[in-house]
Amino acid sequence: QGTPRPPRRTSPMVRTFGPDAPEAVFAFLDDTVSRRGRDHWCWKYRTRDAGAAPSAFYWQEEDGSVLGFIGLMRTALQTPSGEHAAAWFVDWHVRPGAKGVGVGIGLLRKAEAAAGMLLTLQGSADTQKILPKLGWKQSFAPRTWLRPLSGRFLAAWIAQRGRGGKILASALRPFGLLASPFLRCSRPSVPADVTLVALDRF
Repeated sequence: QGTPRPPRRTSPMVRTFGPDAPEAVFAFLDDTVSRRGRDHWCWKYRTRDAGAAPSAFYWQEEDGSVLGFIGLMRTALQTPSGEHAAAWFVDWHVRPGAKGVGVGIGLLRKAEAAAGMLLTLQGSADTQKILPKLGWKQSFAPRTWLRPLSGRFLAAWIAQRGRGGKILASALRPFGLLASPFLRCSRPSVPADVTLVALDRF
């Protein structure tokens, strides 16, 4: 009830990320997220895919300085009512300073408008504090799929379930070691025409 609220407006300082973004944007990502380089960021956010929807945004002041960034990993959300276009927000970083909160919210609102349905998993302590104040709702019933590939992985996963999990993991550790050979045998084989190359980082 009441007067409908007008659509959220985003700051003119928020701009769409692309391969022609200023070098200051890539420097900001390398300094605040991870030192990966221009090619990595363009690949990650599909900037060279023809017809792809915008998947990242940055905040740039009139003097050219970059104060923040947010990226989107597009996906589909399955619900009882059907499938919905959605996106996970990632690499949400803001340069510390007087404008930090406003920059962060401006970027998040832009991502919300671009995604339709925006999601995040856990998030930092700051993220967990600010999202409820911005109208976000927390879901306690996610559907998670996993495939244990080693007894060590299985024990580590159980140990993360709290104090009881740690006790159970200790009790099951010998059985996990015995199960490891069988888990390795259950792994799918690599097709003959596929070559695997070890990566130093991703």
